[in-house]
Parts: sequence; C-alpha cells; structure tokens
Amino acid sequence: MGDGVILVGDAAGLAACASGEGILPALISGRLAADAIVSQRWAEYETRLNESLGKPGTGRRLPDRIAEVVSAAVFAIPGFTRHLILDRWFLHRPAQLG
Repeated sequence: MGDGVILVGDAAGLAACASGEGILPALISGRLAADAIVSQRWAEYETRLNESLGKPGTGRRLPDRIAEVVSAAVFAIPGFTRHLILDRWFLHRPAQLG
C-alpha cells in the first residue's frame, strides 16, 4: 500500500496456501479495502488484512522456490490436476466413488 494505492487480491499477492486459489482472498481483501476507503481509515486496511488472512509469509503464499518444486512434482501425477485441484478444491464437487 502506498499513498493513494490499496492493493487487493492477486495484485497484493494473496492466495490460499494449500490450493493457490485466490478468489476468496480477493473478495476478503476487496471488502476490507472498500471499508477502509468509505471510512477513510487507510491505516486499518493492512492491519485488518493481516488479521483476516495472516501476515505475509505466514500462510498467504508459499515461498516461490518451494511452490515451484512442489507444483512441478504434484502436477506430474496423472489426473491430479483434474480431479483434486479442479473438481474438489476449485469447483467443490464431492468425491466420486469408483
């Protein structure tokens, strides 16, 4: 955040650590930014963002090198991307048996 600038969502580097999904952190940060703008309490945005999503480096995102190594290994598993990441984590579809 700088003078006259509030970063939200992807621009602020926000993503769920487990899945890399960023829609929920984007919605949360957008709402907090809107509240800060309307109330003109700019300094509260970062504090409330840290309370809601954690401080940078504590779960908002993996360090880049770890994410790179883990994602390369995980995405090499056949069907993983489609069934777990897309269907279960992103689309929240129930597990299919068989």
